[in-house]
Amino acid sequence: VAWMIHGDSWPNEHPEYEDFHLHTAMTTIKGFPWLYAATGDRSYLDDAIKACDRVFERSTWGTGQVQEQTSWGHDAPIHDETCQTSDLLQLSYLCAEFTGESRFYDRAEHLYYNGIRYLQTHDGDFMGYDSLPGPMRGSPWWYCCSPWGARALYEVARHLYASSPTAVYVNGFMPSSAELKLKHGSVKIETKA
Repeated sequence: VAWMIHGDSWPNEHPEYEDFHLHTAMTTIKGFPWLYAATGDRSYLDDAIKACDRVFERSTWGTGQVQEQTSWGHDAPIHDETCQTSDLLQLSYLCAEFTGESRFYDRAEHLYYNGIRYLQTHDGDFMGYDSLPGPMRGSPWWYCCSPWGARALYEVARHLYASSPTAVYVNGFMPSSAELKLKHGSVKIETKA
């Protein structure tokens, strides 16, 4: 996980880690906000934010999918996969929850609508990678893609709405309703989509 926190200079000193599977590192980083919550040590949250920003900038396609491996110039394949995209979406929500910064909600929305929805096949499974475009691409038989895709859908549904004492935020659109408590009462929201 060090390159996510310390930047691109780190792999130059440790080329043996250049092609590690990004899902393993992202799974570790997702625990950092909870370490902050448990210990009060802000450095855990700061490292999670650095990692979230760096993976989004360095390893996310403009279309919202996250690379399966972070290749540093070797002949390793560079392709997108549901697991890493779901990981970054989940980390974005955690960063939003712990910091209150809306940019992380915006990032999660981008990953969901452009990445997760694209990686879902017509039969509901989620795919790995392939070179074919659109609904013909990929394979849903990778053991982790479909469960992590389903986890992304759960996290999106769980974060559809947020509120502060004076404002309500709509972070996604799917048939849903919620009652949110505000400083001077509550508001009920219903979305039809």
